[in-house]
Amino acid sequence: MRILVAIGAIALCVAGAALAREEPQANPELEYERQPTGPDYARNFPPGYNAPGSAGLVVLCCRPNAERGLSCDVAFEAPRNVGFSQATLNIVRRFRLTPESYAAYQAGPRLPIRRTIHWIMNPKPEGWDDYAAQVRTATAEICEPPPASPTPSPN
Repeated sequence: MRILVAIGAIALCVAGAALAREEPQANPELEYERQPTGPDYARNFPPGYNAPGSAGLVVLCCRPNAERGLSCDVAFEAPRNVGFSQATLNIVRRFRLTPESYAAYQAGPRLPIRRTIHWIMNPKPEGWDDYAAQVRTATAEICEPPPASPTPSPN
C-alpha cells in the first residue's frame, strides 16, 4: 500500500511540474533619448474635443523598432471614437530609446511595452486621477501574451 501511495505522490508531482510554467521576466527599465513635448501634444489634441476640462487616455502595446522608436497598437481608448487613438499614434513617433535601452530590450524577454498616454486640456476633470487609476488596474495585463497551453504528458 505504501508503494501505491508513493507512486501516486510522484505522479502528482510530475503532473504538477508539467502544468507549471515559468513566469515571464519583466522588460528592463527603459530610458528615452527623445519623447513628445508639450507642443507635440497641443498640435495633436483631437480637434473638436479640446475644450477646457476635456480629457482622454490611450493604452498602447509597443515594441521597439530598428530605429529605436516604438511601433504600437492601441489596446484601450477612452473616450472612444473622438480621435485620441490617432492623436496618440501621431505623438508616439516622437519616442526614441537610448542605444543602451534598445540593446537591453533586445537582450531581454522582449515583452510588449505598455504605455499609457493621458490627454488633458486644463483644468483636469474632477475625478480624473481616480478614473485613470481604475483604467491602469483594469488594463495592467492587457499587453501580456496569453499563457502558453500546458503540454499534456503522454499517458
